[in-house]
Amino acid sequence: MRTIYLIDTKTQFKELKNEIMKTLVDVIENDRYILGKALEKFENDFARFNNVKHAIGVASGTDALFLSLKCLGIGSGDEVITTPLTHISTVFSILQAGAKPIFVDVDPDTFLLDTKVIENYITKKTKAIIPVHLYGFPVNMPTLMQFAKKYNLLIVEDACQAHGARIAGRNVGAWGDVGVFSFYPTKNLAAIGDGGMIITDNTEISKMLQIIRNFGQTDPYYHPKFGYNSRLDTIQAAVLKIGLNYLEKRNKKRRTIASIYNKLLSAFPVKLPHLGSEEGYYPVFNLYPILITKRDGLAKYLWKHGVQTGKHYPIPLHLQPSLKELGYKKGEFPKAEKISSQVLTLPIHPQLNDSDISYITAKISSWFKTK
Repeated sequence: MRTIYLIDTKTQFKELKNEIMKTLVDVIENDRYILGKALEKFENDFARFNNVKHAIGVASGTDALFLSLKCLGIGSGDEVITTPLTHISTVFSILQAGAKPIFVDVDPDTFLLDTKVIENYITKKTKAIIPVHLYGFPVNMPTLMQFAKKYNLLIVEDACQAHGARIAGRNVGAWGDVGVFSFYPTKNLAAIGDGGMIITDNTEISKMLQIIRNFGQTDPYYHPKFGYNSRLDTIQAAVLKIGLNYLEKRNKKRRTIASIYNKLLSAFPVKLPHLGSEEGYYPVFNLYPILITKRDGLAKYLWKHGVQTGKHYPIPLHLQPSLKELGYKKGEFPKAEKISSQVLTLPIHPQLNDSDISYITAKISSWFKTK
């Protein structure tokens, strides 16, 4: 029986194996393992790709969020608005910075932070908004930037799942004060380990981030600032520099797969994601989520026939036991709760071929016929 994985990191690596192995040897033989030339080159390339002035490599997407908040002066007594439908690292970063996360429910059509109601949650304590470009779908940044200007708020874009996504030609991550990215192996731009990046047009923010990511150090053993150990390894940067050359091509393949899925699954009683053509929205489908009432039944059936699926994310953050002290209760964010109970992510990655997609959709059709 064939097996189709949700994400095929092995095949993804094999496609670039020769280039990657060569660059690994080059780094090992000629470069510094920490803060080497390959990192500087990748930072420059990533800044250019996103049409911003600066890119600062850090150890992970979570660190990118936390260090951004610290650098922007967000801390005790501040409120940060975000979504309850995201990976928990978004909220852990807010708490780690000492601030209080304020959840706003999601738009049921986009699964993203609902910009139509967000203004109701802005208070005198609100310091920042963290829009999460979940699944590779862009949040309505033009509207959020209007709120930021009106209420003097900071915008930290969580673009950890959205490398190359854009609105009207402008990449996500480049709209706010800073944008943060993860290079976890499942991302559209993937490392062979962990890694993260912060982008910004603000030179002072960039200088500060370069200092605090490296123990607050400006010169060897001179530490004028309190800092952290959070640097993107040179080897990971060298691998990512190669991957960046293929990102646009791979994103186009993801969008093509999503379009085929939408066409083949349109006859079934499931909610499908938008392809994003309206108003210049360009999602990059890090994941392909559908909503289905009997999610677990379909997931088990597909896995029985060799198709791996995922649940991103089965428990909204306001109901996570580790966040109980925030005081939220079930029913407060019904749209996020409904999506969490029904969302199923299907395989979507550049290594899928037409036969794989036909097989997956045929099995979904077979499951519905049994029901």
